[in-house]
Order: sequence, then C-alpha cells, then structure tokens
Amino acid sequence: MAINDTQLLKLVRANEVSCVVTESFENSVEIPKILSKKDGARIWCSFPDNTTVISLYTRLKNFKSISVDYVKQDNTYNDSSIVLSTSLYLKKKLMGYFDNGRFQKSSIDFCDIIVLGGTSLWTLDNTIIMNMWKCILDTKNDIEIPRLVLSAFNLELDTNIPFDVSQSYFYIESEQKTQVKYHLIDRYPSPSGSRELLGDMFDVVKQKHSEDNLDMKYLIYCPSFKDVVIFSSKLKNLDNIHMIFLTKDLDEKTAGNLNTRKKKGKRVVVISTSSLIPVQDVDVVFDCMSESLEYKTSNDSIKMKNVYISKSIAEQRCNVASKYCYRMCTEEKYRSFKSQHLAESKRLPLTKTFLDIIDKGFNPSKF
Repeated sequence: MAINDTQLLKLVRANEVSCVVTESFENSVEIPKILSKKDGARIWCSFPDNTTVISLYTRLKNFKSISVDYVKQDNTYNDSSIVLSTSLYLKKKLMGYFDNGRFQKSSIDFCDIIVLGGTSLWTLDNTIIMNMWKCILDTKNDIEIPRLVLSAFNLELDTNIPFDVSQSYFYIESEQKTQVKYHLIDRYPSPSGSRELLGDMFDVVKQKHSEDNLDMKYLIYCPSFKDVVIFSSKLKNLDNIHMIFLTKDLDEKTAGNLNTRKKKGKRVVVISTSSLIPVQDVDVVFDCMSESLEYKTSNDSIKMKNVYISKSIAEQRCNVASKYCYRMCTEEKYRSFKSQHLAESKRLPLTKTFLDIIDKGFNPSKF
C-alpha cells in the first residue's frame, strides 16, 4: 500500500520518539524524503555501515526538491535537507554533548529529526545511541532536542528498545508479495559447506539465466567478501553478464551504477554481502541464507563465523525482488530460523565499549 504521508507526519510530530516498521527496506528510503519534503524539517539519517550511507546518497541526490549530503571519511559534510552518516559517527557526535554522565548543552540543533536506520540489527552503536537519547529525555528539562524516529524491520517490536513505542509506531506494508522458491537440500554455513553452497547457487543462477529474459535484473547475496570473489569468478564464465559489486568498499561511482536497469545485450547482476542496501529495480534475488558475522572467542579476540540469517533479514532480502526470490535452503530449514538478528552485545567483546561509556560518566549496567 502507499505510505500515508499525513499520518506519518502526524505521528512524528506528536511523539518525542516514534518507530517506523517496514516489511521492505526499500520503503524505509521514503521516510527521510517524506519528513524533509512534506514537513520542511532538517533530517539526520544514520545507518550501521558506510555502504548503505553512500548508496542511499546516490539515490536521494537525484531528487531535485531536496538537498542531501553525507559525512565523508574526513568528517566533512554540507548542511542539507538530509544529512547521512554512519551510526558510529552519530554516536561519537552525541557523546560529545555529555560529561560526567550529564548532558552539557542547552540544545541539539544540528537537525530537527534524527532517523536511526537499521535499529533491528542491534549494533552496539545504535544501542548506545538509544540509551544516550533516553538519558537526554529523562533529564532534558527545557533542552530543545530533535524528534527521534527508529527505523525497524521486525514485525514484532523488540522489547529491548529502551523506549515505550507501543502507541507511537507506524507500520508500512510491502506493496507486493514476492514469489518464494526453495532449494531441495540444505548446506550448513561452515567453510566447507560454504563452498558447496556457492556451487549449488551457481548451478541455480546458471539455469535461471538461461530461462529468464535478459532484461530481468538479478541480486545475489553471498555470505562474505571472499565468497563474492569466488562466486564472481564462476559467474564471469557465463555469457551476457554485467556484474556490479556491492561491498564495504563501495564508492560513489559504483553506488551510482547500482540502480542500472538495463545493459544492452547483457543481464545486470549485483553481487552483495550486505543485508540493508536498497537496490532499485531488482527482478530476482538469489539468497545464500547465511552471513559472515564477528564473534568473540574465550580470550576476547574476534573470529568470523558463517551463520544462518534471521527470518526478518530473509524477508528484507526477499522483498527487494519484484518477480521471485530463490532461497538456498529447504522450506523446512527456513521455518527453524530465528525470528530476529543476534545483537552485537551478545557476540562481541564489550571492554572498549564499556570504557567509552564509563569515560563519559555513564554506568554500563544501565545501558
């Protein structure tokens, strides 16, 4: 269904903190546009990774009715209708307002509305931002602060959100239901299983490539950058393929090409390691159903581990496609997936995070 602009604006204006729940990350792209264009508000929009920031910037800058910029690596940006940044940058920016656990400014005036993207991924940065914001709300008195909008994609609101948003959430349903196809066998997301999985997925893509119209755009999810390299080396042996890579090293030029719809005589294929990037005009998604995440070891070092994605992430990936999504697992295995993403606080070392919090006078146990 179409987004009810009036209802969304009314909700955001009426609440210090609100939550927008979307079945498709593509729909969440509309949130800063609506808030800026319809309300004339200055929007600060943050996401967990820089790849999403740059790709979204290349999308929004095509709208002449709004001005947009993003925070560069040297922390420079131009004041605009919409400013995009990583969650890490926003966290550091907000921490600069605190000393000895107390908010030290009379106002927060760099924007009118903060849109916190990727809330459902439960990164440490977003977790700290939300807890700092709760500290501001609890002690703000006459402080002028922006509205906070949480952009989430879990259909069930996460009870760990440190705000009561039971009466201030806005639900955006996906306009179409993508056809879902499942694989006949399961490959466990281990190093050895990953090689077998990539082999299976290549066979599926090769078969569909011979059957589907060349105008149909593909988006292929691989667990890690290493797997992207392996899979692309297989894919380049197929005829009539134009590949675009979507990794953490994404630059503006490549991001601008992401939304390429057609390439004369060739199929556009985007190969990605990300869960969030809103790629336009995708007809088919091939989903590996796993991702490479960092986990702490017994001595607090970090190792990478391939694990199954959550159902909520699987739905986000699926809803990018307009025709069909091919999931590289059986339907029975999919039913056993966890509904939500595992929070970073449950799988990463917390020592440095705690030290940063304590340095600003906060009690980590209250976060």
